[in-house]
Amino acid sequence: MDDPKPPRRRIIFMAKIEADDWLRLEDELTHIATEIARHGKLPANSISGGYSCGHIIVTSEDGSIDHDGWAKELDTYLEAQRLPQESDNG
Repeated sequence: MDDPKPPRRRIIFMAKIEADDWLRLEDELTHIATEIARHGKLPANSISGGYSCGHIIVTSEDGSIDHDGWAKELDTYLEAQRLPQESDNG
């Protein structure tokens, strides 16, 4: 039997950011936050390269997932994770 997978949240954001220094990294993170504030979301894919920093971003959104549904699935997943450990000890 396959191990159950943890539930996913509505939005998944994966980023690789490279910068020459911490100030450039801060600038890049601020830019990304500004884009979210301006547009309400990020595109599914974004690649940006500049002289002092750059990023690769991949996002996905599943609009069918809400917090309550995710929390219920998480409780079920965590309970399934506990059961094998309890039977090993008993």
